Amino acid sequence: MTAIRAATAADALAIAAVHVASWDETYHGLLSEAVIAENTEERRRALWERVLRDGTREVFVAVGDDGEVVGFICGGAMPAVIRGRAPIAGYDAYVDALYVLAAEHGRGRGRALLGALALRLRERGFRALGLHVVAANPAVRFYEHLGARFIHAEALAAHAGDGGQSAYGWSDLRNVPTGTLQ
Repeated sequence: MTAIRAATAADALAIAAVHVASWDETYHGLLSEAVIAENTEERRRALWERVLRDGTREVFVAVGDDGEVVGFICGGAMPAVIRGRAPIAGYDAYVDALYVLAAEHGRGRGRALLGALALRLRERGFRALGLHVVAANPAVRFYEHLGARFIHAEALAAHAGDGGQSAYGWSDLRNVPTGTLQ
């Protein structure tokens, strides 16, 4: 049975593996090959060790039937700067990352992860949740299906590729569905 739980420091390597695998499954043709090549398990492991150690972001994992991490979400307060850009105006919380292995899509894991984060953020007093997604990423439909509204479009960072990214969000965290795992 799949479970959603708060991540621990021991999950850093598994989160890094899902992060890299999901990038490989999703971003070829959407981001530059140089950017994808920079996304190594070693770099991501160091990132997730730091995030989990710092404890300033909420991180949840989806654990599959075999006990392995198959997805994760990270978020918290809207950052003052997001990859060199201004924060999303009118939103006080932000999804830094949401990744689920492609083989696990359609089973409710992403929805359940998003719902767990939204609930925790509501408990902490946040009101509105925003995120960025590569505009050509099929995940746009996932967010729209869950009620996220398009906020604005912007160019990707110069080195990332030729496409754009979009800001989406829920102006009321109470409207983020929690979902049921299948």
